[in-house]
Amino acid sequence: SPADGSVLPLRRRPEGFSIDSGMALIRKGELTIVSGAPRGGYSGQVAFLKADPVAQRNLSVELVLSGPGLASSFGYDLAVVDLNSDG
Repeated sequence: SPADGSVLPLRRRPEGFSIDSGMALIRKGELTIVSGAPRGGYSGQVAFLKADPVAQRNLSVELVLSGPGLASSFGYDLAVVDLNSDG
């Protein structure tokens, strides 16, 4: 399961249709890459990824959010914003 923190090369995954990044999305001071896959899991998925410290060409999956229903295209577009201005 991608949510177990396993390291998966992006070329073998459906992520990457939409992509953004931001600091402190999951952990303070860490860069997180957010990648949308509108056809992932049949309902669309958004994955939160970080660079793997051992194999730097790979990204480690931190969290995966799934869309609400079949063919919902969740992850088609995304944006990272700081709503509370905490950095």
